[in-house]
Amino acid sequence: MSCPVCRSKRVNKGIMEVKQYTSQFHDHGGRTLLVTFTLNHHKRHTYKYLFDGLKSSLSHLKDSREWKKLKSEIDHQFHYDRF
Repeated sequence: MSCPVCRSKRVNKGIMEVKQYTSQFHDHGGRTLLVTFTLNHHKRHTYKYLFDGLKSSLSHLKDSREWKKLKSEIDHQFHYDRF
């Protein structure tokens, strides 16, 4: 994703995808919260290795007390994961 044109196209596609999921929710006073994660990695890590690590971390987060507390504080309605 080092090409600015390709990166821009991919970002715009992602924005449209998120908008499809959230526009109706926003129309009724909802809001979108974005959670991002940083992965420490180097060139030898494969995409599968990084993806599996992120997926595992997300599962641990969703099983945590902090996640449950956050969901209740923000009146959580639904979520979806996008990698």
